[in-house]
Amino acid sequence: MYRLAEKISEEWIEEAAEKTGYPKLQAEFLAHMMDAAQSLSAIDLVLKGGTAVQQAVKEPYRRISIDLDYDLGTEMSIESVKSLMDKPAYKGGVYNRFTGTLTYYRAAPTHYKSEKRILGEKINAHLIKIQINTRIVSREYDQAVFNMLPGILDEYAFRQKMLSVERLLANKIVVSAWSEKVKVGRARYKDLYDVVSLVNYPKRKPDYERVSEEVRRDLRRRGSKLSVKEVVSSCAANITQLEEDNALGFYSSYKVSEEVSKNIRDLAETTIKALESLGIEE
Repeated sequence: MYRLAEKISEEWIEEAAEKTGYPKLQAEFLAHMMDAAQSLSAIDLVLKGGTAVQQAVKEPYRRISIDLDYDLGTEMSIESVKSLMDKPAYKGGVYNRFTGTLTYYRAAPTHYKSEKRILGEKINAHLIKIQINTRIVSREYDQAVFNMLPGILDEYAFRQKMLSVERLLANKIVVSAWSEKVKVGRARYKDLYDVVSLVNYPKRKPDYERVSEEVRRDLRRRGSKLSVKEVVSSCAANITQLEEDNALGFYSSYKVSEEVSKNIRDLAETTIKALESLGIEE
């Protein structure tokens, strides 16, 4: 299969931007990001994080996610992962001993000014961040079709191991839980929106009993003694922040569907109602 990057010309970018409504620089970045993900598909990795969430959500309700985050799909040593990533296309390979992650960057040429600095060098390129957690091997996952620009890049779509919808939703619930009492998450707009989109617009409806168990597991991994009910209640309370006026900047930055931003109050209510069942058996 020939590389997607070879197709990316100014004419192609202008056409993609016109069809999607994305700015040209953004459309170009998403295409290069898909090319980077495809280049990693030969390695046994399981996609997670915001980019995985977007693959699990129906169009046109996906937001833009700009990083590639992975767990291992099979047991591998740090040295083995590094040897697989030891190619000119990948720069960095910095290991964080606290989180167990290896961080790489893939520099992709851009037709538009986008000056970046990497390893002390100033370059005109997109920098695609790739993080691989070498401590976690994901045994449960979904097989999903990876496509950053559906309708535009369909011929380049490929099968990708991805965390299950239940694990993705559980993780987003945990990181969306924050209050003076529940200090486990961060309650950012993008994470709160991901909870709303996974509840209301999933390609596969989550099994909420499994979501509850995954929240419990996530909390145990973090060493937290909080209950599922406490975390879910905090997440639900924070979801109402998406109705606030200052959330408008988030919608414009991430280009989520206009329908979502108009109906966010109703969507918040249906999300909170769906989460009410979690943790009730504790």
